[in-house]
Amino acid sequence: MLSFQRHIAVFLTFFLAGMSLAQTSWEPAYRTFSIKEGLPSSETYFVYQGKQGYIWFCTDRGVVKYDGFKMEVLTTKNGLPDNVIFWVYEDYKGRIWFISYNGLLSYYDSGTHRVIKYKFNHLISKYIGNNLYPYKTFSVDKQDNVYFSSGNNGILKIDRKGKTKVSTFKGEPLTFNLINGTYMSTFDIQLAKFHLQKFRATIRKNGKFEKTTVNAEAYKNSMQSYLSELKVVNGVRIIRIQDSFYDLDHPEKTLYFPGTTGYFPMNNDLWITTVNGTHRLKNIPKNGLANAPRQHLLQGFKVSAVLKDKEKGLWFSTLDKGIVYMPNSIVKNISVFGQEKEVDVTHIAVDRNKDIFYSNHLGVFRLKDHYPLLTANNISRNSVSRFDKILLLPSINKAPIDVKNKKYWRVPIYYDNFNEQDTSMLTCASMIMRIHQTGKLDTLYDYFTLKRYDRSFHHFFETVCSNDKGEIFVGNAKGLFSLKNGLLDNSMFPKTLQENRVSCVRHSKELGLVIGTRGEGIYIFKDGRITNHITSANGLVSDQINTIQLEKNGNTCWIATNSGVSKLFFIGNKYVRIHNILNANGLSTNEVNYICLEGKMVLLATKKGISKFPANLSFLINPLKKQVSVKELTIDGNVIYPKSSYLEVASNSKMIHIELRSTNYKSLGGQRYKYRLLATDKWTYGNTGSIDFYDLTSGEYHLELSYLNDNGMWQKPYGILNIHKRPKFMETIWFYIFLVLSSFSVAFVVFRIRAVQINRQRKYKRLIEKLEQKALLAQMNPHFIFNSLNSIQSFLVYNENHLAEKYLQMLSQLIRMTLNNSRESEVTIRQEIEVLTKYVELEKMRFKDRFDFEFTISLTHNQLQSYIPPMLIQPFVENAIIHGFKGLDIPGRLEVNFKELVENSLVVVVTDNGIGYQSKEENGLDSEHKSYGMQITSERLSLFREKYDTEFDFVIEKLTDEDGKPKGTKIIILIPVFSKD
Repeated sequence: MLSFQRHIAVFLTFFLAGMSLAQTSWEPAYRTFSIKEGLPSSETYFVYQGKQGYIWFCTDRGVVKYDGFKMEVLTTKNGLPDNVIFWVYEDYKGRIWFISYNGLLSYYDSGTHRVIKYKFNHLISKYIGNNLYPYKTFSVDKQDNVYFSSGNNGILKIDRKGKTKVSTFKGEPLTFNLINGTYMSTFDIQLAKFHLQKFRATIRKNGKFEKTTVNAEAYKNSMQSYLSELKVVNGVRIIRIQDSFYDLDHPEKTLYFPGTTGYFPMNNDLWITTVNGTHRLKNIPKNGLANAPRQHLLQGFKVSAVLKDKEKGLWFSTLDKGIVYMPNSIVKNISVFGQEKEVDVTHIAVDRNKDIFYSNHLGVFRLKDHYPLLTANNISRNSVSRFDKILLLPSINKAPIDVKNKKYWRVPIYYDNFNEQDTSMLTCASMIMRIHQTGKLDTLYDYFTLKRYDRSFHHFFETVCSNDKGEIFVGNAKGLFSLKNGLLDNSMFPKTLQENRVSCVRHSKELGLVIGTRGEGIYIFKDGRITNHITSANGLVSDQINTIQLEKNGNTCWIATNSGVSKLFFIGNKYVRIHNILNANGLSTNEVNYICLEGKMVLLATKKGISKFPANLSFLINPLKKQVSVKELTIDGNVIYPKSSYLEVASNSKMIHIELRSTNYKSLGGQRYKYRLLATDKWTYGNTGSIDFYDLTSGEYHLELSYLNDNGMWQKPYGILNIHKRPKFMETIWFYIFLVLSSFSVAFVVFRIRAVQINRQRKYKRLIEKLEQKALLAQMNPHFIFNSLNSIQSFLVYNENHLAEKYLQMLSQLIRMTLNNSRESEVTIRQEIEVLTKYVELEKMRFKDRFDFEFTISLTHNQLQSYIPPMLIQPFVENAIIHGFKGLDIPGRLEVNFKELVENSLVVVVTDNGIGYQSKEENGLDSEHKSYGMQITSERLSLFREKYDTEFDFVIEKLTDEDGKPKGTKIIILIPVFSKD
């Protein structure tokens, strides 16, 4: 016992040491962009989103243009006067101006997509001289007048023709002059020396005096620094003097933020960036600068600027860690560590004092100090839940519940629980139990002690609930069951709920049973039938459900999956509104194990700790429309920047490469999309930010695209590009005109050579007729007649008169049919089959049924009426019978398959199981008889090729068994068919 306690003490020592590493404050989720993601440097100064939606990053190695897929780095090679860019400014024309460390200017022209150096930079250099004051103010008005201020040099104005004017204000140590919406700052160092105990600032508008303000506290905190700015937060003018801030209308109240690097108005808030994170001062117009609630983010980061993009995502530039992106500052996360490793959280509960408790495989802990209520229970998954005012902790022993403990009870190990209006609670694992408010414990079902049970049931239960009638439902890998009188029954459920794994089941009066499955999404079961089935096809974040929680209204469900969280709000029996919460919305991970609804907050137990956010999902915004669009096109290597959605493509163009851009920055460069050229095409999916088409045919195309937004929903498809590929010359009317003229030109030549062709065809015809006679003689050669007479004599000798009579009758029919067909140059396929059938029947009688044959006809009635040259198949059949079956010690098998018409040609396959085509020659079995029919057939086919100008051919294939021994021959004959003239 002492040894056990010592081990526990050692474990707790190491565990608590590991817990000391845990994150002790809630933080929004964020992701950093550094060199690995495409930045040229981790030292960044400014971040800005232009009117076109691009995000711009200023670094000490150039400026970066981010299109949602890729980062484009612009340097002095692209036209910048200096690679150190401090900030950017967008003018009324949409030009993005870059302000460099040395004060020289350049701008990005969205029309030409080039960086252009400001043509009057030499005037700025002359104005600055040797004073490289780090902070500069800059503005461009609608007359293209440039205003530039740098320290104590006054305010420089350069008009579009290069005429300059410097404005200075004598007798004013510090001046803020409002020009073109920007407060330009300038100061007089010599004069400031006579005001050593206070800052005196003068406010002007277009040079005209407005007021003077004095602040001694700013001087005290900022040690005579004249780094000064004035910015407006929704009407409230805030002056910054180095690290000090004060309201122009209330200069007596000064805020001090050591290590300030900048400040940025955003709607009603003011964000102050420092070398130790950023401070958000909320609702300045309402609360005032001094009393505004604060939020401190990114502690430990040297933040230099902050931006809220059009999707309300937050971007932070830092001086040492690149760019930090935060989907929002509302969703908060906290990590849990054990023995220096991040561990997942399986369950969450909140007690009556609003303290949060969580469980994992190490035990159960209080979140605020990670105090262990329960250490590892030798089980892989501990649980914690709240029953009325009591926390329930798992216990491996079967001791009675200690009801004297008013804070928490130890109950048998459970996997899921269902609160029955705080009067009792159902739990399940290997048993199903009910815990009463008094501490009484009822065992409702025990698989191992039950004498009568079905072996097909799985003994472990994953989920349990009851309805308002007191009926109990449980689910596991075998489906959904109802528990009645200590026995399980699933006969009242449809087959789909009997076969699918049920991971969670909950009940509300409004919906009925809400059933989560592993693979089939959510089923709603009420009044004995499935009333709704929600899957990923309807917008559910995943079909693999972990847990379900219902709000008190009974119509709202929260679904936890390994792909995020879905909130379902049911309106009536069929309509459901779905919102998805993902990593892109601020969760630390999409792998969510459990959901806890606590008042107006939602707590998630995840693989990376705990997340929380408002249940009203105030941080979600309606996704912006048409966020993916065309950035640039490359046609056969030539880059085009489209000015419209219409693209004209030359007829000889081969390769079209489309670069996309996305303003859905929550996708973090992995925006998923699908596209198609025609409405009848299937969707093609991608996430690389590019689309390629190769060698499109001429015609009109409408490139349609849809994308997966940050809520996990596919947006309605929309057109991004109309493509017209011009037809080739041969597809135009001019080609047909040329064709007609050319036809008339060659008609005469064709007519002249026609006579020559007719004479040649007559020669071919006479030669073919001679060969046909030879073929006839070859088919009805004396050897065959002699064999036939011998067969008749044999039938007579053995008193088989009926066979002799039948044989003689069939022979006469065959001779008559052969003579009739020999007079025609073409016969129908049906006639050819009749002659061939009669011939094979005679041979079978002659050889005493030593072989069987089968004719297979796969042709339609109309196809059988097509014409082919006669007597082309018989020589191949004869060769199989005479030579293939000779010397064969097993019954012969002959198959003739009139297979199909392919491209107006008849395909005939002759197959035998004889000794094989090669074996005949090698064994000399054909030495007694030469197949003149085969030779003549080859000659006929050659002549037919020239006569009909089409393909007549045959192929002989050797058939072998698994050991490579011959087992027959296959001959494939290709015979073109004709219509009768």
